[in-house]
Amino acid sequence: MTSAAFIPREPVLTGGFDQYVRWGLDPHSGQAFWLRQQTCSRVLGQPQTMEVTLATFQRNGRRSELVHDSERLSRLHRRQWRQHGQWDVLQHNWSSGSYLAEREQQVQSRLFTPEGLGNCRLQSLSAAEAPHLLDWPLGSVHWQPMSWRGEAAAQALGVSGSFQGGTWQAWGRMTTPGMAWVQAVHFTDRPGVSFLGIGQTLAAQWQQSEPLSLSVATLQLEEEVIQFDRWWPGPTVDAPRLDNYRWMATLVNARYRLQVLCDGGNSRLQPWLAMNDAVPGGGLRVLKMTPFASLKLRLFARGSDIPLRELVAPHCLLMTALPGNDINPDGPRAIA
Repeated sequence: MTSAAFIPREPVLTGGFDQYVRWGLDPHSGQAFWLRQQTCSRVLGQPQTMEVTLATFQRNGRRSELVHDSERLSRLHRRQWRQHGQWDVLQHNWSSGSYLAEREQQVQSRLFTPEGLGNCRLQSLSAAEAPHLLDWPLGSVHWQPMSWRGEAAAQALGVSGSFQGGTWQAWGRMTTPGMAWVQAVHFTDRPGVSFLGIGQTLAAQWQQSEPLSLSVATLQLEEEVIQFDRWWPGPTVDAPRLDNYRWMATLVNARYRLQVLCDGGNSRLQPWLAMNDAVPGGGLRVLKMTPFASLKLRLFARGSDIPLRELVAPHCLLMTALPGNDINPDGPRAIA
């Protein structure tokens, strides 16, 4: 892992966010975890928060739980973090008694929150490799596939074993009204394939016209890495479709066209989690997620209708955020 990729990157003058996420899934046992640290602030001089959220999922019983802790950083800690911090070599203690530490690709935490207790002990099993980089006008992300062994528990829901998933650091000045985020590493009979895709809605739907959206993605096919970083809407492709539980989009670059269909299924039949998510500038949005979505990709040469590759991932992480979802004023969990 290239540790230099994971230094603090939250914009200082304008305010914004900087988040570091680890997640993993065991498709055989139907267990998963999601761990995020985040700093979030407004403009220069306004308070900056350091947050941690741990979620666990269990397919049997359609269960999901989360715990969350957050506090404002003092000016001294904020300055020290921006000058010398590093997400993947970190120790942070919250005033509640919660702590999280990562050293030598081993993560340990114990959280004391109003929702209950949380803890994790996770060891990365992945070989070191340089993360992929995706850029768009509002931010950037470094990401890579990752495997884990260990255990995690949020409230009374514990998971343990071996997990395959990923890690990323995303940062930017602002969040958009609508968002879809997909990461997949479990492609059928294709161990060398991984994918990360992001769709963002820049304006609400108005009358019969489609909302202005941008989409970017990276598709790794064994040794070949294909970047779809032409983020502006393509007039020759279908407009993306986004709702709370699925995302459809078509992405293009100079050589390829990629059709994306990610379906999170019925939220009453498999675990979904909804949480209140702090956004730059103040306020909250509802972030929904499941690690049990399915993904279908069809890769074409530009100008051709004959697929070069058809790829299926029966399990992937899907996160969505749409304007208008109900915020829960009493805690971090929202209505899924």
